[in-house]
Amino acid sequence: MKSLYCLAFCFMFLFISCQEKQTKTEVIVARVFNAELTETELATYFNGMLNKEDSTAMADVFIDKWVRKQLMLHIAEKRISSDLNIEKLVNDYRSSLILENFERLLLKESLDTIMSQDLIDSYYKKNIDQFKLHKDIVQCIYAVFPSDIDSLSDFKQNFTSKNFDAVIDFCRREGKDTLLKRDQWFEIKSVKSTLNQMVIKKQKWEGESQTHISKNGFDYFLWVFDIKKSKEDAPLSFVKESIIKIILHEKKKGLIKSFENEQLSQEIKNKNVTLY
Repeated sequence: MKSLYCLAFCFMFLFISCQEKQTKTEVIVARVFNAELTETELATYFNGMLNKEDSTAMADVFIDKWVRKQLMLHIAEKRISSDLNIEKLVNDYRSSLILENFERLLLKESLDTIMSQDLIDSYYKKNIDQFKLHKDIVQCIYAVFPSDIDSLSDFKQNFTSKNFDAVIDFCRREGKDTLLKRDQWFEIKSVKSTLNQMVIKKQKWEGESQTHISKNGFDYFLWVFDIKKSKEDAPLSFVKESIIKIILHEKKKGLIKSFENEQLSQEIKNKNVTLY
């Protein structure tokens, strides 16, 4: 292999510094049984390198990888089952790639991906039995503040009186650690992993409720808006994205099938398809 690397070094030096005219006989850089790597093929990978040293180092790596790959291919071809139809496998894979990309193009051109809320609501109601919860979930907000900050007493009053807008505004301005996604559902287990243990113990996980604890110079506030238990119907907002994917998938199947039928009918008329 060293001799190969020396040859690569000499070639890359000549190619980058002055790019001398190629001789009529192609120079072979490496050979593995019947596979050959030529000087020209190697050059195409490193045209534009900034300096001889970089090019030579990269050429060494490339040649080594090429030799190893060709050797493994040679061994594999010798040992692989003789009845394996490689050409069929390649053609099948090629066909799959072509069809997959064409279907993606067809869908992009033809499918209206804008989902109306009415369509989502209708699907949810008709298939409500498919959307049962497998875990307890919660809607809540959570915030932690240093106990000595200004206006904390006003915040406590707004929190107790459930003045949501004022609570959120203060949390965003002063909160040290917050969870403020009011309309999003979370696994209760996940939420608990972020809460202070004292808050977890005090909170009643049975429906809308509020918890406030002062400890070690900090005030902790948890406002639970709603809780759904495992095996209950999942809220629409919790499964909305899944419903959209299902509806789109069904639309895609119908669109592709319709296109296939239309094209098949047309080409039978054009006598490009014959059924015997």
